[in-house]
Amino acid sequence: MSASSVRFVLDTDSVTYQQLGRPAITARLARIDPSQVATTIITVEEQLQGRLAEIRRQRVAQGLPRAYDLLQRTSAYFSQNRFSHSMRRPW
Repeated sequence: MSASSVRFVLDTDSVTYQQLGRPAITARLARIDPSQVATTIITVEEQLQGRLAEIRRQRVAQGLPRAYDLLQRTSAYFSQNRFSHSMRRPW
C-alpha cells in the first residue's frame, strides 16, 4: 500500500462504528474512494484480541456461537479492507 494514496486512516473506534453500521461513519465512508481509506495493524490486533477475549470469557456453550461469529466477521472485514503495517507515528 502506498502511503501517498491513503488519505484517511480509521482508528479502532471508527472501524467498530463502521462494522456496526453507524450511519455517521458509513455515510462519510460512502463518499470516499475506498482506495484512500485504511486502518492500522494496531486496530487489527486490538479487535482480534477483543474477539479472542470474548471467546475465553464464555462460560456456557450458548455464548460461543455469537463470539465465534464475531471473530469470523472481524477476520472477513480485515481480509477485505486495507491496513497499514507502518509503525511510524503520525506526528
